[in-house]
Amino acid sequence: MVKICKKTGLFKAESNDLKWFKLEHYDFISSITIEQLLREFETRLFCYDLYDNEEYAESTIYSVLYSDPYIHRNDNDSSLDDNNSYTPLSKVMPYPDDCSLVPLNLHGLVKLVQLFFDEKILTLNNNKFHYGKHETFTQISKLTQGDDISVFPLIIGCNIKTYSDEEILKSMEKFLPIWRKSLQIKEPEIPKVNIGIQSLKKIISYRALPIIDILLWCRLNSYTISDTLLSFLVFKDEFKDSYVIKDTIKPFAENLFTVEYLRLYKLFVEKNEHLKNITTSVLLDI
Repeated sequence: MVKICKKTGLFKAESNDLKWFKLEHYDFISSITIEQLLREFETRLFCYDLYDNEEYAESTIYSVLYSDPYIHRNDNDSSLDDNNSYTPLSKVMPYPDDCSLVPLNLHGLVKLVQLFFDEKILTLNNNKFHYGKHETFTQISKLTQGDDISVFPLIIGCNIKTYSDEEILKSMEKFLPIWRKSLQIKEPEIPKVNIGIQSLKKIISYRALPIIDILLWCRLNSYTISDTLLSFLVFKDEFKDSYVIKDTIKPFAENLFTVEYLRLYKLFVEKNEHLKNITTSVLLDI
């Protein structure tokens, strides 16, 4: 008989409901880097947000729960080549100077074409398009006026052949406030949380990834799980009291499974590049 939680109206999960969960399937965590581990969270969050609309998202989460929780096991797009250069999974296509490939939705394409007409870069005569290359730039506000910037993101091109990294970065620092003022978009607030080495260690020692997968299963199947059962499943080798799960471990994992917190952790790792290529097992010994 299925039990219902009176407080939430959800099904109460019992151990039989979670036979699919195998803690040993998460042994891979000790051999991957913290950057790769954060990517596992990021992909799960992305797929969860798209779960009802994208077949890829649904199949990915299904595979995580019932097959292999290591989503990026067979990926090599985060690896370094012999020259310590980043090697993307997809083949890099060569483009001529001043050309690049950027993601663009239909709305963005329409806006871009309209901009080209307004700036006389693109003209239509006798049912034929004519393109005249100009050396001028338009105001950002012309391209995005009246639009949600999240629909048409700001795309920046950099001439890395001519300018040094320092020059480009300093220019970004100078122009970002100007662009925000032009678009009337304030810098988003981020959680005021101190992220450090100990925070990264907690991701591992709190076993946040398997906890998130169990909570994901509960959300998608309208179940609630007791802290005692969660502790039994995830910490069977070093049992944690239910109040520790409730007050410390579960809230930590749930916070980590948000865009805002993930961005903070990723930013910390980016600022501390020496952490990128060490495994989580080594990280725990630091």
